Amino acid sequence: KPTVKLCKDHAQTLDDYIGCLEKNANDNPTVANINFLAGIYASYQMYDKAIKTYEINVAKGDKEATYYLAGIYNEALQQHDKALPYFQMIKEYKDATCQIGGIKAIVKKESWFEFMDERKAKKRTFAFYDNEIKNGNIKAYGCKGLYYNKFEEYKKAEQTFLEGLKQGDSQNLFYLANLYDHYIYDAKKYIHYYEESYKAGNMQAAHNLGATYERSEFKKAIKWYMLSAKSGDLKSLYNIGYVFRINGDGEKAVKVYKKVGELGLPAGNKGVWVYYSKAKEFQKGIEYLTHCTQTGHKECARYLARIYSEDLKEYDKAIEWHIKGYTMGDAESAFDLGLLYDLTLNDNDKAIEWYKKAAALGDVKATYNIGFVYEKELRNQEEALKWYKKAYKLNKEEGSAQMKIEKKLKNLGAL
Repeated sequence: KPTVKLCKDHAQTLDDYIGCLEKNANDNPTVANINFLAGIYASYQMYDKAIKTYEINVAKGDKEATYYLAGIYNEALQQHDKALPYFQMIKEYKDATCQIGGIKAIVKKESWFEFMDERKAKKRTFAFYDNEIKNGNIKAYGCKGLYYNKFEEYKKAEQTFLEGLKQGDSQNLFYLANLYDHYIYDAKKYIHYYEESYKAGNMQAAHNLGATYERSEFKKAIKWYMLSAKSGDLKSLYNIGYVFRINGDGEKAVKVYKKVGELGLPAGNKGVWVYYSKAKEFQKGIEYLTHCTQTGHKECARYLARIYSEDLKEYDKAIEWHIKGYTMGDAESAFDLGLLYDLTLNDNDKAIEWYKKAAALGDVKATYNIGFVYEKELRNQEEALKWYKKAYKLNKEEGSAQMKIEKKLKNLGAL
């Protein structure tokens, strides 16, 4: 087995796992080992360490390290000026050109409580893409088409993707398929373009074709998901389990879920938990998830705790396993434990204690819930406002969650 897999198999805690990976990267400092370690740091929000580690490979000219280092600055830390030069180093790698356009769309001096001037952003971003096209960067066609999608100008997006395809960028096959799949609905066209995109080497196209067929043509869904899974896409392998499940073959489904979990995708272990929980086969679930936790999968401790809390109502054991998950670095275990103390055991102090542990690991829901406990249970408006503001700043996703936080801030006169 590769050393990184052995590290996961034998680690009992997050510190053990990371220590093993650090020794591996030090003893055998290949580009792959260093990037893997940096990715683990990033996944646990250890950004300072991730940055320093990626920088080792950036100095070697590795494009993957450069791309992910830029991503940390751009998305996790919101330090767009620091991200920009790294994306500019690799304009033609992945969607780096699109990322540059996104950075140029950001209005300077924008606060958390102000909206972007979309008109100015649009003008500036299109000017950048047009200049890139003029200078021969064919990746900019796809980026420009995606930006047209953002503003619901779908015919212009279609024309731009087609021009990019004509100029030789096969990524536009996938963009066209996605356009016909989700925006200008045309089943015949999107299936055609996904198939052509797959032939051009885009495994995501195979995954999307599997999704197209999963509820109508069982064998075709399995075929396309399998092609994607063979390329290493664990999400496609997980979806094969889902196809088995919705077609009534639970035993095959749980077998696939277990394999997905063993290969490192937490969704697989979640699938096993959900299956055993719904089938009321709690002992099988406990045996699998106990072993899973012992082999270093932190999410399994959380799912085991959920069997004890939600199904068996054995709260002492649930607490024990949530704490185990947290010590392995799982923010959701801390959040779940806060929720258990909050809604079931009615212990506000303990709820806040564990929500704070989850919040320290970047959990937006926990940060919001701290504010809610202070507002509704402890009648402390000042503390509630402080935590709602933290949740607002921490949240990176638009949508219902952000609207919920905004509503709270407005009600408290802070927005």
